[in-house]
Amino acid sequence: MVTTVQKVAFGILVTCLGIGGLLLLSTGWWLPEVNGATRSLGFCWLLVCIATGFIWRKPYWQLAAAWLWFFASGWWWWTTTAEKSLEWFLYQDMFPVAVLVCSHFVVLFRKPHAGRQSGQSRSRS
Repeated sequence: MVTTVQKVAFGILVTCLGIGGLLLLSTGWWLPEVNGATRSLGFCWLLVCIATGFIWRKPYWQLAAAWLWFFASGWWWWTTTAEKSLEWFLYQDMFPVAVLVCSHFVVLFRKPHAGRQSGQSRSRS
């Protein structure tokens, strides 16, 4: 069952992915003449979009993809900007940060399935 917190986090996550994708379109990350950091940022964004389609069945895959996009955006920021401050990083990479936070909310507020035993291991006889 999906909680209200998960629904809100998922809505913010999808919105941030959409806006981030529109901004990535301006970089031309798929073109052969762009640098490696920009290309990896675009591929990681695409990976997060694909993993988000499976977020309710495999939330940890989406969380791992979100972390990968966050690290790729940090690498892109470090190699393409002269300003190396936390404020500038958060300004330029607010969408990967928001996606990462929302992914954590989806995973943390996940309820265990009814068929699973929570916290108990099955004994073999």
